[in-house]
Amino acid sequence: ARRNGEEHLRLLGRAGVFRLEPHAWPAQQGGILLPDSGVVAPDQVTIACADNAVQNGARIFLNTAVIGLDVEGGRITGVRTNRGRLRGRVVINAAGVWADRVAELADDRFYTIHPRKGVMAITDRSTGDLQRRSLGMMWIRRPGRTKGGGVSRTIEGNLLLGPTADEVPDREDHGTSCEELEALLHRHMPLNAQLRPDQIIAYFAGVRAVTFEEDFVVEESRRVANLIHVAGIQSPGLTAAPAIAEDVRDLVVAMLRREVQVRARPEFDPCRKSPPSLSGLTLEERHRLILRNPAYGRIVCRCEEVSEGEVVAAIGSPLPATTVSAVKHRTRTGMGRCQGGFCTPSVLKLIAREMAVPATRVTWQGGDSLMLAGETGE
Repeated sequence: ARRNGEEHLRLLGRAGVFRLEPHAWPAQQGGILLPDSGVVAPDQVTIACADNAVQNGARIFLNTAVIGLDVEGGRITGVRTNRGRLRGRVVINAAGVWADRVAELADDRFYTIHPRKGVMAITDRSTGDLQRRSLGMMWIRRPGRTKGGGVSRTIEGNLLLGPTADEVPDREDHGTSCEELEALLHRHMPLNAQLRPDQIIAYFAGVRAVTFEEDFVVEESRRVANLIHVAGIQSPGLTAAPAIAEDVRDLVVAMLRREVQVRARPEFDPCRKSPPSLSGLTLEERHRLILRNPAYGRIVCRCEEVSEGEVVAAIGSPLPATTVSAVKHRTRTGMGRCQGGFCTPSVLKLIAREMAVPATRVTWQGGDSLMLAGETGE
């Protein structure tokens, strides 16, 4: 930690650990406190950046797959997709677990991505008072390919357990098995003595995009004049994202300046106003908001206290949330104890109403993920 510039690191004895976290692992003999560390909501950070990009003129094409690259004279002249051909002065390959395949399309594959799966569990918000900080175990025999995971408190109050780290052959293996869940709970649940399996409301998995060098690839292509690689971004990718973005910005500007004049846009607005969240407001603030817009007084998701007004605002955001999953990640509908059992039909109806489409055309996550087969009686 100190080699990485952490100046306020503190070593704690057993009493110091339990003074800060009374429910820590009973066998805990000491710990390290990193007071400068913090937690953000990854999906909210991503959504805010995407919204701000659209506000400043960016166009985002969802449900669009790269199927080929046109390379002429050592330059990419076009990106072929399932929805047509795109052209641009600079192409940034940030394709995650598929980045090496995209590099191969440009005949510039000098790294290989191998998938590393991580399984996590999340508890309901009632556990939020059991822990105030992230708890992790410094395993003496921890393999170098993982930081070890732990139990972290989200900004909403849930607790996250994990992740695990296992090499898998499938780049899109997002399933969870009994064996994976048992290993997850065996390793991480003891870190908080008050945690119980019945407090868990969902399991999920993601796949890290790992290079065999176990390092990020952020550099200009040496073979293709207008290609930049941003690959192998695994943990701690979110922490590194702002610095990576600045590096990529500098690479893009340097690349463009070889051909055209580049100036900063004076009208660029780096601010994105966050939409109101009913559950985070005081009673007085809720009252004033509902007076302005009665839709905020109609609760759609009881578990997370999400209103119709919040769902409608998400559907009408700069990057519109037009699927049930998109609304979920913007507003937290379906993220509570019932996992969408109550609110999903209401969210589906609101999307259909706001988008002026039949409910049978609303999807879970785009593509062919339709949620309804037809109207009742058909």
